[in-house]
Amino acid sequence: MCHIVVIGSGITDVTSAYELAQLGYQVTVIDRHLFPAMETSFANGGQPIIKLQPISLMYV
Repeated sequence: MCHIVVIGSGITDVTSAYELAQLGYQVTVIDRHLFPAMETSFANGGQPIIKLQPISLMYV
């Protein structure tokens, strides 16, 4: 298997590294900070965006 290097330790990076490791790849995560997710927005990373529609358009 390949050795994959993930640069960054935000939520997407760590999740990608985890999934690749679960598939059997050797994964190394590199980040300039000591702990993961130190430059994220701390509240909304990875959350879905919900677009609301007026009720009149929902039942057309």
